[in-house]
Amino acid sequence: MTRTERASKGLIVALLGILVAALYIIQPAQAGGWLQKVTNAKPAQSNYRYQNQQSESAQASVTHYDLRLSTARTQAGKPVQAVADFGVLAGSQDPVQSVAIHYVLIDLHGQARGQATKKVTVAYQGGNAENMLNFTPPQGIPRGRYRVDASVLINGSPRATRSAHYDII
Repeated sequence: MTRTERASKGLIVALLGILVAALYIIQPAQAGGWLQKVTNAKPAQSNYRYQNQQSESAQASVTHYDLRLSTARTQAGKPVQAVADFGVLAGSQDPVQSVAIHYVLIDLHGQARGQATKKVTVAYQGGNAENMLNFTPPQGIPRGRYRVDASVLINGSPRATRSAHYDII
């Protein structure tokens, strides 16, 4: 094999590697437009064991959970994005059959003004995921501090809830 043939073969292998990596990154982000990433149960298991310094729980659990908003201050009529980043882990007696995030939009007086539940696909052993909800505070709402509550539901039961706030200016 000549030097040129080896270089061409090396270039083809490198391009194939880049293509596979690009497909791996792009494909999960296109799954429904709101599910950005999902990983297998291994990172969730490691994270759970590290944080709790113990072996697997009998019940399915949330290993980590963070809720953040795209902005802390906005105007009525402007879009806001809530992002839930979390991990779930099956228990020794409680496999993960379904996972969802339940979002509730709370007004100035503590009243629920909107809600949505979004299913998340993870393996039966669990895994890590990121879920997004886009919403727009309606025109004409009063200025002040509003809240988004989001609960991780495993097999239909809430296992962890987080809140994030934003101000209408």
